Amino acid sequence: MAGETVLLFGTFNPVTTAHVNMGKAVRKALPESDVVYIPSNGRFLHSWKNLDRRNRLSDGDRVRLLREAVEPLGFRVDTLEVDGIVDGKTYYTVQYYKDRGKEVVICMGMDKLGELQKWYRGEELLRENRFLICTRGNVRLRDAATELVNRYLDHFQELPMQEETQNVSATQIREAFLAGELERARDQMPENVYRYFREKSRDGE
Repeated sequence: MAGETVLLFGTFNPVTTAHVNMGKAVRKALPESDVVYIPSNGRFLHSWKNLDRRNRLSDGDRVRLLREAVEPLGFRVDTLEVDGIVDGKTYYTVQYYKDRGKEVVICMGMDKLGELQKWYRGEELLRENRFLICTRGNVRLRDAATELVNRYLDHFQELPMQEETQNVSATQIREAFLAGELERARDQMPENVYRYFREKSRDGE
C-alpha cells in the first residue's frame, strides 16, 4: 500500500487526540502515504449530527484547530467539503481524488462501520475502495462488521490504536466545556484545542 492517499473524514468538532493518533497510526503502517484530513461542511453537523448551535464550532474554528493539530506532523487538511468544491458526500470526495489520479484508501474508526449502509452510495464505496479501520481494545473487525461490511471484508485492513484512545470523544470535550469542567477532558484534546476552550471560558462564551 505504498504511495496511497489516505483520507480521514470527520466533523472534527473539535479535533481530538484520537484523531491525531489515527494519522500517526496510518503513517506508521504506511510510511509513504499522504495522510489527508477532510473536515465536513457545517450543514452536516446540523442535518446528520443534529447538533444545536452551542454544540457546533464554526467551520473556521474547526478547520483552524485541525490544521494546528495535524499539519506540524506532516499531515494535510483539505477543505474541499467545507468550501463547497464537492457537496459533502463521501462518495463524491473520494471520486474527486480518484479523478486526479490518486490511489485512495479510506481510514475510519470502528464505530463508523454501522453507519456505512446509510451513506450515500455506501455499497459502492465499499465495493470500489480499500479501508483502514482503527480498532480499539479487544474488538476486532469481524466482531463489529455488519452484513454489508462482511460482503467486502477483504477490502478492509485493521489498524490497532493505542489504548489511551479508548474513551476519547469530541462529544465529551464539548460537554465538559459547557459544564464548566474542561479539565476532566484535558487529556482528550490536543494542546491547541485546550487553549481554545480555555480562552472561550475566560470570555464567558
